[in-house]
Amino acid sequence: MDNDTSPEILCNQTVAWSWLYSMQPYYMSAICFLGVLGNSFVLAVFFLEKRRRSVADIYLGNLALADLLMASCLPFWVVAIINEFHWTFGQAMCQIVNVIIGMNYYCSVLFLTLVSVDRYLVLTRPFVCPNVCLVFKHTKKS
Repeated sequence: MDNDTSPEILCNQTVAWSWLYSMQPYYMSAICFLGVLGNSFVLAVFFLEKRRRSVADIYLGNLALADLLMASCLPFWVVAIINEFHWTFGQAMCQIVNVIIGMNYYCSVLFLTLVSVDRYLVLTRPFVCPNVCLVFKHTKKS
């Protein structure tokens, strides 16, 4: 039995970084394109639809907005990866992009939790909590 467990065999970091620099920009660009397109479509439908909206619809609209902001920050990361993680957009943009991405993480978890709680209350306690799952109607001002 061969017990040759040198560090090079266990973890070849050169291959991992090579993959990151070569494939990750294409992958993130595709996610950015699909994310901006899909979430823009969801928000357009949300704002153009004239029907009454439930609380869950509003939560999902907010989730789409948070995901749209996240997807719009991905091109900055793509450029940073292409430049081998050298940030070229300045300190302010670095902070703005990272705050948006960090906020997206928490907003996504929060809005999905709120949708789950709302749907749970609607299905299990429809008569106990009738005013919790309010319905809003979009009205245009003349």
